[in-house]
Amino acid sequence: MIIFKVYRITRQKVLAVMVGIIILTVLGSVFRNILLNKEVRVLAVAVANRIIVIDPGHGGQDPGCKGQQGAVEKDITLDIARRVAAKLQMAGAQVYLTRSGDYDLADPGIRGYSIRKKQDLARRIQFAEEKHAEVLISIHVNSFPERKYRGAQTFYQEGDSGGKRLAEHIQDSFKTILANTNRVAKSGDYFINRNSQMASAIAEVGFLSNPEEERLLLDPDYREKVSFAIYLAVLKYFK
Repeated sequence: MIIFKVYRITRQKVLAVMVGIIILTVLGSVFRNILLNKEVRVLAVAVANRIIVIDPGHGGQDPGCKGQQGAVEKDITLDIARRVAAKLQMAGAQVYLTRSGDYDLADPGIRGYSIRKKQDLARRIQFAEEKHAEVLISIHVNSFPERKYRGAQTFYQEGDSGGKRLAEHIQDSFKTILANTNRVAKSGDYFINRNSQMASAIAEVGFLSNPEEERLLLDPDYREKVSFAIYLAVLKYFK
């Protein structure tokens, strides 16, 4: 004969277990943050006096893509670029933005989107070269007709080993910090990467065509996470 012993689970016991789980989760998060902060402090030494150019995509007459909730690519890229620059400067790097406000780099009198765009992009590269940049990171936001697509992704020029390594570090950092993308760094033939003399990468930080991701990118706290992910990747690149 098998005797089953019945245990009464009280509400207090259930609450105690739930509280314990929450405490362990918080402690685990705190411990991970402590380790991450320690890693960042160690890595930060590597970027001292390095010359880095951050390129906030679009600007001025060229807004980039737009979301249905009011997000505009040129505003998001500038905000994230400023946050990345501030972090790198605190670590001792020499950081320059291709634009610091709502404008592009093309001549005011130039008409025609394609002609204006080509001059704008060429001058962003020229700016980075004049600063003797060691790396160039161009920040953009993606969009697609289908709303289902989401996730930050990086691109590099085929044959640019430095750009590939930079893009892979940023992509890995997106996966770790944002924890909402399984995309991988890909090669692609883009003007900025193709014509840059320094290691360069394009960071598409999400899809404005995806409603959930647009909501995230409208949140300053999320943009802070994106900027930290790029910052951490740059530290690892120069390690």
